[in-house]
Amino acid sequence: MVATSRTALLAGATGLVGRALLSLLLASKHYRSVHVLLRRTPRDIGASEKPQIHQVDFTRLPAPFPTIDDVFIALGTTIKIAGSEAAFRQVDFDFVVNVARAARAAGATRLAVVSALGADLAHLLQPRERRDGDRGHADRLRIGGDRAAIDAAG
Repeated sequence: MVATSRTALLAGATGLVGRALLSLLLASKHYRSVHVLLRRTPRDIGASEKPQIHQVDFTRLPAPFPTIDDVFIALGTTIKIAGSEAAFRQVDFDFVVNVARAARAAGATRLAVVSALGADLAHLLQPRERRDGDRGHADRLRIGGDRAAIDAAG
């Protein structure tokens, strides 16, 4: 039997990857609870004891941050939706790095970040920003603990 002693945090559960990841986390026997950080609560998150929904402003994360073991970050946007390069970078880099740092301070020992397909293409702003975000997680955060994974969606 799998122990259910771990607690997860998911930042970004409204996009394609975040929704899929939320479903997997809620169905998993590995987690006793799942904290979900969202800018707005979607109507379709089912009633259950496992998810703990936190509606947050990612420019000012809650203090204290929930105590967690594993953090999954699926934050992202497009330049069209963000409206400017600066706003895009804030979501795709700053918010991701800030969530990872707050999660580490809250006890997280495992970090998984979903980036964009093609994030290694330096000549395009969106993939470049996501590539820089990946470096921010992997090189600068040093979350420590057991594992860190950064993957490209797609």
